[in-house]
Amino acid sequence: MNNTITGNKLIGIFDGWYQKELPKNGDINWFHPVYSTKITNSVTIPTRPENFKYHTSWDWLMPVVEKISRIEFDRHEQELPFGDTEIVIETHYPRTFGMLNKEGKPMFRFNCGTLHTADTLIEAAWLAVVDFIQGYNQLTP
Repeated sequence: MNNTITGNKLIGIFDGWYQKELPKNGDINWFHPVYSTKITNSVTIPTRPENFKYHTSWDWLMPVVEKISRIEFDRHEQELPFGDTEIVIETHYPRTFGMLNKEGKPMFRFNCGTLHTADTLIEAAWLAVVDFIQGYNQLTP
């Protein structure tokens, strides 16, 4: 399996896709509670990770970027002038999005994440998403 399919499968699982055996022929296909196309009698049309478009479509990738951006890694109280305090919530928001490096290639990085550079912005974002999910999966059961 190539790296794109492996990365898309990793993103897909994080995004809510799940495997299910089809009763008629025993094939294993993938379904999503929101994205699977609905047809008559509540039957969904299945797909496979080879058809995931996280690496080429912002429509597929941006909901995952938004999901990652909502994951908290720290929450603390911070003192303000005149004795006031506020709660600071640290998340994994996109910290670097589309800035160019010296070679003119776009970069993407989540807050507290690794900086990724690629030929296209969506590729850099895709690499950052895959990297984030790999680390996140190691930290969460």
